[in-house]
Amino acid sequence: RKFRELDLVELFLVRNGGTRKISLDLLKGMHELMLASAQRAKRRAAAGEKEGGKKQGKKPGRSRGDTALRELERALAARIAKLLHKALKQASKSTSLAAIAEWDTAEGWAAQAREVFGACANARASIGQTPLQVGAQLVYVLCAAQRARSHSKEELAKDSVEQWSVAVELLTQTLQDWSGKKDCDRCAAAMMEVFVTRAPRVVLALPWREQLRASAARKAFIHGEQMTFVTSRLLHGLPGVSATCVGALAADFALECAETLVSTVQGEGSPAMTSAQRQKLRRQALRGLKACLKVGGKEDSAPWLNKEIADKVVAAIVKVRDSLQARHGEVYLLCLHLLRSTRLATFAKGEQRGEKRPAKRSQSSASPAPKRRKERDHDSASEGRAAKGGSHVQKSSPKAAKGAE
Repeated sequence: RKFRELDLVELFLVRNGGTRKISLDLLKGMHELMLASAQRAKRRAAAGEKEGGKKQGKKPGRSRGDTALRELERALAARIAKLLHKALKQASKSTSLAAIAEWDTAEGWAAQAREVFGACANARASIGQTPLQVGAQLVYVLCAAQRARSHSKEELAKDSVEQWSVAVELLTQTLQDWSGKKDCDRCAAAMMEVFVTRAPRVVLALPWREQLRASAARKAFIHGEQMTFVTSRLLHGLPGVSATCVGALAADFALECAETLVSTVQGEGSPAMTSAQRQKLRRQALRGLKACLKVGGKEDSAPWLNKEIADKVVAAIVKVRDSLQARHGEVYLLCLHLLRSTRLATFAKGEQRGEKRPAKRSQSSASPAPKRRKERDHDSASEGRAAKGGSHVQKSSPKAAKGAE
């Protein structure tokens, strides 16, 4: 029966999602039902495992009815998530947001966004990844509606970060929870992923360096996850974002990666981090530096790089390279690559400051390459043999003519 009702709700939302105010109440109600279904399914699964674990020497005992009910709860949560994803994708369009924003005031939209965000944060440990992603999409729609209600069309065309005041507030809280609270990594990653796709400027403006320092002091695993997220999602080509906006983040992130590399060398005897964890953190930091050097174009012309940043980065990489016992592997190769790339980028900046680049050797004065010299000697020997063969043919031709007579 519930599944049939969901089909009717989906049909209504697809046809009248952006024109009827009641569709917003339906979306919020479906979101609450999805969270409740996901939580019940997880509690039933945990209760079944706990009850089955009491029976020693036997497999966990689960009745057929309990298993069927648990599967039904999971299917219901998945069906609601699919419905919400389809409806929210349609509501995220600019034309739909302009009509939806008229249904409430800016303060009302802000209150609804905080309410849905709090519900997702409270249920983050007891639901799966798909409900978290759908909840993040609903938070984005509410924040976008608040922005559209607070500003005119001319102001919205500028697309500044100041217009996303509620989104900045919620994402800053998400980043702080990711660095300081338990079981927040999946919820924070889902929330950031949605806004990176739809409003990347807001995510770039967050205090990443401060939170990276906080996570490094708390747990190395969370620190590595955040570094990987910045490397893979923020430092690559984002749609509609200039290299100047990404360059500010790249400068701060490069300094943070350098500090991370130095901490892995200075903490060789620290029992808090194993050698495998230290090596993994080095790989993540070096990959982050490699991504930073690609911001703005070619690696030898990074616009955000200056002498101060380059000196710190080079010093940190040299320390890591010298501390390695084996001169092979990914970490060692990344060190060599970054040292070369960083020096080239710093050299280009030095040339702009008035420093002269050493003159290149002209091709005419340079000695020929060994391969080319070898090919030239081979061609000369071939010509000599051909000349000798030709003279032999000329000498023997009279004899051949006399024999023919």
